[in-house]
Amino acid sequence: MTALATLPLEVKEIIAQLLDKKALCSCVRVSRTFHALFLPFLWQNIRLNNSHKRDPSQGSVALAAHASLVTDLVVIGPLPEEYYTISYPHLKTLKIESFSYPPDLTLLHVALVRANPMVQDLTLYKTPSKPTNEFWEVIENEWIRPRSLDVVSHVVEPGQSDAFWRACSRFETLSIISDDIPFFPTGYKDSSTPSQQQQPPVDVFPHIERLTLNFHPVGHGARPDHVDWIRRCPRLVYLAWNLVGRRSPVKRLAAELKNATWPVLSSLRLEQSMHTDRDLSDLVSRLPYLRILQFSQSTFGPLSFAALKAHPQMRSLHTLSVLSCPGFTGSMAQAVLEQCPVLDTFAAPYISVHDVAQEGSQPWACVHSLRFLTVYVTCGPQSTIKSRQKMFDQLGLLSNIIHLDLGAHRLFQLPLQVRSQLTTYESTLSLKLSSDNGGLANFVGLTQLRHFSFKQTPQSLGMKEVHWVLDHWTHLSKIVGQFTNTGIPFSRLLDLFLQNGISFHE
Repeated sequence: MTALATLPLEVKEIIAQLLDKKALCSCVRVSRTFHALFLPFLWQNIRLNNSHKRDPSQGSVALAAHASLVTDLVVIGPLPEEYYTISYPHLKTLKIESFSYPPDLTLLHVALVRANPMVQDLTLYKTPSKPTNEFWEVIENEWIRPRSLDVVSHVVEPGQSDAFWRACSRFETLSIISDDIPFFPTGYKDSSTPSQQQQPPVDVFPHIERLTLNFHPVGHGARPDHVDWIRRCPRLVYLAWNLVGRRSPVKRLAAELKNATWPVLSSLRLEQSMHTDRDLSDLVSRLPYLRILQFSQSTFGPLSFAALKAHPQMRSLHTLSVLSCPGFTGSMAQAVLEQCPVLDTFAAPYISVHDVAQEGSQPWACVHSLRFLTVYVTCGPQSTIKSRQKMFDQLGLLSNIIHLDLGAHRLFQLPLQVRSQLTTYESTLSLKLSSDNGGLANFVGLTQLRHFSFKQTPQSLGMKEVHWVLDHWTHLSKIVGQFTNTGIPFSRLLDLFLQNGISFHE
């Protein structure tokens, strides 16, 4: 016990984080040393719901007595009133959930945020009782230094948005997943827009650096694009926007970038935005910095890729995801891997062994930086052992890779004719150990791998490959794909992986 107590704090945290609540409760009863060591971890993360009485450690009296140890709190109402008035002096993360009708929890939620002004990260998740103006006024005026607000809920009553927006102006990160947020006027008019609207309560949001907008439109017709609102965030570094049901804002975003509206914007994620390749290329070329680009269901094509290659900070690219972009080709994927030495995350529809083996191709520049790779490898009928081996060699050099997804299931956005050509039998790298190229044996250097997928690829793998995985990938926690020739029932194969700490999915 003495030796355990003298371990560095980081090591003790790792040990404590591996224990569940029941184990931690047992540890604190072992001795005074263990009590002092494990008690803070027992109370760090608390989840309160209407079955709290089943867990004696979460009674209101015990909770209040140990409130100084709580840093993360989830409150799922309704709860007795005394739970909403406890003050947690070191609370940093608060999540409020409510699923029950009635009672109305608005006054209790006000008491909760007033008692805890040190909260930095707030999440409102599916709360049927919409917070009152007083709730948002407490956050605006009494919270010391709020950092992030995550709204997955209907949170604002019509005509009562001023307090909400003033509170939002205090946060650095804002995420809104809701379609009933009453944005103030943007110049957009339709039949549902009132003829008389108030002026926006906030001229500028001086702190917002990361903004995520994900709406679920109700009814028919185009929705406002909210660019006039987003332009009020001059410190914006990261913008993620799901545009389903709305007019594409790409031209307007490009125009604002030309006017230096967001001088430090470096990360952009657009989903379901229909635009031309030319418009998107203008947007990419005008980004002042380049760190993260993520496009889903986009018309990203040769013009956009040319703008990406010509960007002065192409070599600083950290993340590129173009999974649902039919215009992104295998040669483009090869060029990104060749030219981005600090690339951490890359997701593309496919790459061909011919792209890697063609004359003039260069080794991947990101072999030591890449940690997340999602791409289907296609071989084609003309591929050779040499070209397939070159692809294996490149993949085998990814020494820091922790997530490798070579599955074909993500090709569904490609045209059917192209998709069928890419996924015919024996059209991808064979992972079988007895294949011409040695299969999985080429990945012996991927010692950090935690997630591996070959879902919906034409493989013929058996127990030999199963044991190879268990012997060589000691950090693996999840594998996805079919082992079709094991000779044992699926349930036994599942148990074998589970015994080694690996979740298995076909």
